[in-house]
Formats: sequence, structure tokens, C-alpha cells
Amino acid sequence: MSEVVHFELSEDDFTRLNDAYPNRKSNHDIGNFGVQVVKLYLESTGYTEVRINVKKVDIQGTLNNVVEKFEVKSTVKSEISYDCLKVSSPKDYKSLTEDNMEIIRVCRVGQRTVDLHFLKHGIDFLLVPEPRWRLQKIRR
Repeated sequence: MSEVVHFELSEDDFTRLNDAYPNRKSNHDIGNFGVQVVKLYLESTGYTEVRINVKKVDIQGTLNNVVEKFEVKSTVKSEISYDCLKVSSPKDYKSLTEDNMEIIRVCRVGQRTVDLHFLKHGIDFLLVPEPRWRLQKIRR
């Protein structure tokens, strides 16, 4: 079962993030809001050198001299919604399945108190292969 942390943003951080990422219908804003929340959470729990988007890793930080990397998936919904979660790159697949990288699912984006679900491959989820298609514009 995944670990869940209810994390309350300070009033200043909540206002700052809402101003920076106001669009709750934009995957870009929702994702960036979530990554910033995870950064604040990690720093509040003792992680140092917390950095965003390093070598295609969403976020990483150092705790007890060990660098830990996380994939961040964010949603405005209150539930995890496993069926909405996708892993697209072979690098992320390898990191999750072989390197034990965790996914942090940020739920309730846009609220002052968010839920952080720490998900581990083989314990909380499996990765099921499926074909993906890309749209290409028809040139006339």
C-alpha cells in the first residue's frame, strides 16, 4: 500500500504557486505546480540540493548523502487514478523497474493541502505495455 502524506503549503507558497501556475485545465500548469510542491516537501523533510529536471529526472534530492530521484505525476483529482498514469520513455521504465525510483503522485493540485502518494513498482503498481500512436498533421 502506498505511503500517503498530507502536505499543507504555507499561505505564501500557496499564493506564489497559484499565481505562477493558475490554469487547472493545463497539464503544464498542473505538472509544474506538483513538482514545486514536491520540492517544498522534500526540503521540509531534510533533503538538500533539491533540483528539478536534471537529466530528464523530474526531481532529485540528497538525503543522508544519498541522491534520490523521483518521477512526479500531478492531478487536480483527489484519487490516484492509476488508469491516467503513463510512462512513456524507456529511461523512466528502467528507472522505475530496475533502479527503484518512486513515483510521487500529487493529488489535489490547486488546494492548499495536497496528498502525496509514494508509489513503488512491484508493490503499488505494475507497468503494462500498450501501443501508443502519435498524431501527424495532414499537409494539403
